[in-house]
Amino acid sequence: MVVELVQQRCMEYLSYVTCWWAGGAAGAVSRITGALGKGIATLTLDEDYQKKRREAINKRPADLKEGLARGGHGLVMV
Repeated sequence: MVVELVQQRCMEYLSYVTCWWAGGAAGAVSRITGALGKGIATLTLDEDYQKKRREAINKRPADLKEGLARGGHGLVMV
């Protein structure tokens, strides 16, 4: 009984740590790719493109469908 409780707590803790680590890694990758995208946009020296890119990044999707479409478009256009 006590051993099972300890095992359950260990599994819950490991699950939490794994999710925390995966979330942190995803956040780091997101920041890196965002910085690379910004750098490449700056290299274009096209003010209109840079302005449209900033507006698109700052605009929130209206619904889940639009958000998934933007994410898919971002993956394909890389």
